[in-house]
Formats: sequence, C-alpha cells, structure tokens
Amino acid sequence: MTNKYSLTIFFPCYNEEQNVARVAGEALQTAKQISDDFEIIIVNDGSKDRTGEIADRLAEQSPEIRVVHHEVNQGYGAALQSGFKNASKELVFYTDGDGQFKIEEINKLLPLIDKYDIVSGYRIKRQDALMRKVNAYLWSALVNALFKIKVSDVDSAFKLYRRKIFDEITLSSQGALIDTEIL
Repeated sequence: MTNKYSLTIFFPCYNEEQNVARVAGEALQTAKQISDDFEIIIVNDGSKDRTGEIADRLAEQSPEIRVVHHEVNQGYGAALQSGFKNASKELVFYTDGDGQFKIEEINKLLPLIDKYDIVSGYRIKRQDALMRKVNAYLWSALVNALFKIKVSDVDSAFKLYRRKIFDEITLSSQGALIDTEIL
C-alpha cells in the first residue's frame, strides 16, 4: 500500500444487477493495493433492475463506496459527468460497470500519470462484431486527424485522469461523445 496516489475509481451502471457487486469488489480490492486514500463511486444511471438496491447495500457494507443515483436514465455521458463531479481524489479512474475490463490493469496506467493529465487504455482484442470494430477504427482515425491527437481507442472505458482537468473544462455531452469531448 502506498500514499503516492489519492484515487477515485468510479463506474457507471445501467441495469447491471448481475455485475455491480463483482465490479465493486474488484475495484475495492485493486484500490486497497494502490493506496490507502481512495474512494469507489457507483453511478446508477436510472437502472430499472436491482442495480441501485445492490449498490446501496455495498455502500452500507463498505465506507469507501458511495453511490450516486439518477432517478431516470440520463445517458452514458451524464453518468460519467456525475462520476467526475463527485470524485474527490487527485486521480480519477473510470471503467464500465459490466466488468469487461480487468480493473487491476490500472497499474499499467499509473506510471504514465506522472507525465500526462490523461492516460487511456485500449482494447487489444475487442470482442465486438466486425462492423463495430470497423466503425471504432474509423471513428478513432477521424478524431485523431481532426484534433491532432494520438489515441488508439477513443471510446475505451478504461481511463485515468488528473481530477484538476475537470475544474478547467465544462462538459456538455450527455452521450457517447463525452470521451471525445474530454480528449
């Protein structure tokens, strides 16, 4: 355990009753290995299943876990905005609530945050249909060309930020364009 990083881990959830406890457990275990100054935030984006109820129970069981509830589904971008707004630590990491990423791989991003304000992971072997992979490739190529940045997977939900950047920008996207807007 180290005090080097003050860390918020959050993940948006929409109808993730099958995954929220597992993902929160992985986040908690990973955070404890990284720092003793951390918080876990579950953003329940108006789920119609038991996601909110399960998240509340997890927060009751662990003081490091907090839950932000949207009464109705507001969209992916709005869920991310709630996570960023409620993050209180120096570093903010987010991933999706469906558990498609291994949260412990944040350790691959941490060494780079000393040099950069944003560190983005990317999917090496995407488990998507061919057309979705083609669309993602073309979208990333377009974003890279238009904004003169180099990002392999613009929409990868595995990113680490310095929280201070959110004090300097105003986000407006309520949907999937939020990742592009931040970059």
